[in-house]
Amino acid sequence: MLQTISSTISAGLLGGISGHESLRLLLDLGRAAIQEVAPPKGGVWATTRSLKLGFPETDGPLVREMVALAENEFPLVLKAPFEQTNSIAGAVWSAQELLDECRDDGFAKLRFDPGTLDLPMHMHEFSDRFIVVLDGEGLFHISSEPLERFTGERIRSIPVKAGDALTFTRGLMHTFSAAEEGLLLLSYHAPLVELDDPRQYTLPKLIWTPRKLQRICQESQGASKSDVR
Repeated sequence: MLQTISSTISAGLLGGISGHESLRLLLDLGRAAIQEVAPPKGGVWATTRSLKLGFPETDGPLVREMVALAENEFPLVLKAPFEQTNSIAGAVWSAQELLDECRDDGFAKLRFDPGTLDLPMHMHEFSDRFIVVLDGEGLFHISSEPLERFTGERIRSIPVKAGDALTFTRGLMHTFSAAEEGLLLLSYHAPLVELDDPRQYTLPKLIWTPRKLQRICQESQGASKSDVR
């Protein structure tokens, strides 16, 4: 499925396609990526926590060109705050509204200011994600701990850069932080839950942000220097 869609994207881009068709193909790519990680059973999206790193059957620059074509036809105005974080701005493409099709998915384009460390670890309980890094660098932080027993003790931080992609199902505890040049993401949502909907994301009782990880690293470096003396 992914290979078929990727071939269609490549052929379409070479032959010249509209922003409308670019958006539809990108949506199809996102849905196929999710299905590869957790195939629907009986028409219901899987709820197990799954994560896949890397780009599915296509490359980042090609997808970025598709995004540019789509944005020429459907301009986005990114607005802050996003998920109550002032250093992140976002805007949404709704497939149902823009393509007039019977589908419930969509994209959010998100811009992280340079050095953003304040987006709390959170979970999407009602939708799955396929995320493309369009520009910049940062870290993708995840935890295997469940929402109700989250302690912040088991955090894995994965470097991400322009051209990388992440696919994960609902139920994964995660967040992002941005490096000095900032971070620009295209996030596919299946289904799309409006950004102001309370179901869009859920926070654990313990609030953990990447800023805490930075403090731990700084304290560790300080202790190492003291040992040397």
